Amino acid sequence: MMTNFQTSTSSAFIVAGPCSAESLEQVMTVALSVKQSGACMFRAGLWKPRTSPNSFAGVGAEGLPWLQQVQKEIQIPVATEVATAEHVSLCLESGIRAFWIGARTTTNPFLVQQVADAISKSGTEEEVTVMVKNPINPDLATWVGAIERFKAAGVKNIIAVHRGFSDSLTVPTDRQMRNDPLWSVPLALHRCYPEIPVLCDPSHLGGDRALITQLSKQALQLGMTGLMIEVHPQPGSALSDSGQQITPKEFESLVGSLCMPSIDDADTTALQALRSEIDRIDNSLGNLLLERLKVAHEIGTLKRESGISVYQEQRFNQILENRCKWARENGLDEELVKRITEAIHELAIREQL
Repeated sequence: MMTNFQTSTSSAFIVAGPCSAESLEQVMTVALSVKQSGACMFRAGLWKPRTSPNSFAGVGAEGLPWLQQVQKEIQIPVATEVATAEHVSLCLESGIRAFWIGARTTTNPFLVQQVADAISKSGTEEEVTVMVKNPINPDLATWVGAIERFKAAGVKNIIAVHRGFSDSLTVPTDRQMRNDPLWSVPLALHRCYPEIPVLCDPSHLGGDRALITQLSKQALQLGMTGLMIEVHPQPGSALSDSGQQITPKEFESLVGSLCMPSIDDADTTALQALRSEIDRIDNSLGNLLLERLKVAHEIGTLKRESGISVYQEQRFNQILENRCKWARENGLDEELVKRITEAIHELAIREQL
């Protein structure tokens, strides 16, 4: 059962439903409500990968008849997470034609290939929709690799899903989100595959229902095609991810507040003037960077002549401390300034070597 992507400027492609299917009553209730509120596809997890074996891991194949009933009675396409060839076969036998690949599975090329092969061998590669979530860490190549495996298997309907990145080293300590958005990564993916829709999963990105509206609007402003949102009739009693699911009424309110921005670039005189100013500033920054590297080259020459080590840890720590202090005093993101300083220092080290 397939559906066309809604890519008009007036509506987002929204996939919504509970993190986990828990009962027939639950999935039917949520499916009906999200469809009435504007969802294009219903989602519900049957097999849930969990870090702890003691956590709820989903109802498994027991829930397939429930999803069948959703498709038959509510007439909305249904998607569930798959991680093995067996999952794919069971879903296809039950008439499920939309899957998503979780972040943990995306990181494993063996599992991705097994799922892609299962789809190809079944002869349904032109019927199914495969949604590929980004890997846990911000590794664009791994995300691209997973997509390429499905393309090679002949899958025609591929969607990328941005759910944020869990690498704790990339998350500023003052950010109260479950994962780091690193919006530059999904934007880079879209540049690689402009024909592939990119959805944002604000539920996993924020990990907090209070952040879903804000993150949803940010994603659409960045040009993403739509959203994947977790909806539960009673989030507080959900068997998984209770803190990041919203009620059907909250989902209705969220959808009503969304506005798809125009993809047309209104190149007004005022906008062009400001862009010219940005270009001027960027050129100045580039020239300053070149000037700094020239000085670094001279420092490298002096160090070599004097037998001094290129890397001076005390000096670098001092630079880092001063730049971060400057960021705090001027209201800039300290973590961003730290990354820029580290990147420039790495360039300087290479120049000195």
